[in-house]
Amino acid sequence: MENIEMHWLVVSYTIGVISLIVEGWFFYYFVRPFLNKNKFNKLVGISYLAVMLVLYCIPVLISYPRTFGVAITFLVMCMIDRRNISQKIFLVITIYLLQLIAQGISLIPRSLMFTLFINTQYMATKTLLQFIIYVLVELIICILRGLFLYWMVLGIHRVYTNKRENLSGKELLLLLSVLFTILTGHFAFAFFADIYVKDTGLYIWNVHEGYNLLETTYQIVSCFALFVTIVVYQVIKEKQKEEKENAVLVEQTENIKKHIGEVEKLYSDIRGLKHDMGNHISVLENLFIKNEKCELEKYFSELKIKWNESNTKIKTGNPVTDVILTQKQEEAAERRITFICEFYFPVETKTSAFDVSVMLNNAIENALEGTQDCDNPYISVISYRKKNAYMIEIRNCIQKLVVLNEETGLPESTKSDRQNHGFGLANIRKMARKYYGDIDIEQKDNVFLLSILLMVE
Repeated sequence: MENIEMHWLVVSYTIGVISLIVEGWFFYYFVRPFLNKNKFNKLVGISYLAVMLVLYCIPVLISYPRTFGVAITFLVMCMIDRRNISQKIFLVITIYLLQLIAQGISLIPRSLMFTLFINTQYMATKTLLQFIIYVLVELIICILRGLFLYWMVLGIHRVYTNKRENLSGKELLLLLSVLFTILTGHFAFAFFADIYVKDTGLYIWNVHEGYNLLETTYQIVSCFALFVTIVVYQVIKEKQKEEKENAVLVEQTENIKKHIGEVEKLYSDIRGLKHDMGNHISVLENLFIKNEKCELEKYFSELKIKWNESNTKIKTGNPVTDVILTQKQEEAAERRITFICEFYFPVETKTSAFDVSVMLNNAIENALEGTQDCDNPYISVISYRKKNAYMIEIRNCIQKLVVLNEETGLPESTKSDRQNHGFGLANIRKMARKYYGDIDIEQKDNVFLLSILLMVE
């Protein structure tokens, strides 16, 4: 076979290009769930591939070319999606590590196949057959490397559950402490191999057979450490989220207790009126008999005022929801917001007034904030029941569409302190699922509609 060396060189370069294409696609596939939906997201993989192809084709040898590719791709990611820069730093370093790990794990099967099928005395006399087997081996290793990358990327997608949650600076430092420890080991292996070649002119894995096994073992341990780090981080985030939700719930519980106290005061006033009703009737009768019209009118007015003070404007069938909705109606009136209420409480069911009150309090508070800057602000609260399905709908006008989190389906908080806000709807969903229900959000024509479904007995 003529020009055999040229054929080997062409195959080597071709396999290299194929490997870079696979890496570029996996770079895009890995970061895609963490980015906002954008038609330019594919530029992430394309930019990485373009940079790596340029570095691969130039005749000058560059140490650690992937670092350049990752750095340029990081800048492209930031231009496409400028939010959550800390998370993007973590992502690019992680995919860089995954590529190194996949390459390192494939060293053992590659070395084994070269020893068994290529670097043999028999193959030394069968040049064409040796070349064909070499091509097959490189293709198999390329496929294996792609499979390793796929399994690792898929695994991280599964364990990294809160993909859209902001990564703080302190959390990034915590994660980087593990990632840089793993990176140091990778660079150490590469450094020792380069030094050995320069000093002896031989590849260390050809002299010391255990070198590749040691490096592959390190790659597997690194992969395990990376997964454990992400899992622990997600557990910590879930714990923090649960604590913040519970803190919000405790605050709302205190508010509901105040409402219940107001209800008790209201009922106490009503009982007082009923208790004194006989006296009131007697006084009114005496004033009427004596024909003292001025005193009669004055007494009637005072009695009417006292009765109105002990009575709520909204009647839902439950005193707690009466008080909450009446207060929200008064608050809306102060803000010049039209408040429409057609809400009734399912008194004949085992539904907890406390749970419904928490949901109403959260939902209407969000609606009051959502109507800001609207020309003709309004809030509508209605409820209805069909068999066991009890539905609450809170509708309000909005100035612009609310951005929904793709993972949770809930609106992303617009407040500057996002770490401590945005749990209202999460608590509503938590309460709804307690009754085997859920929530749904619709936005259309500058109208925000929150639907809460409860399954009641």
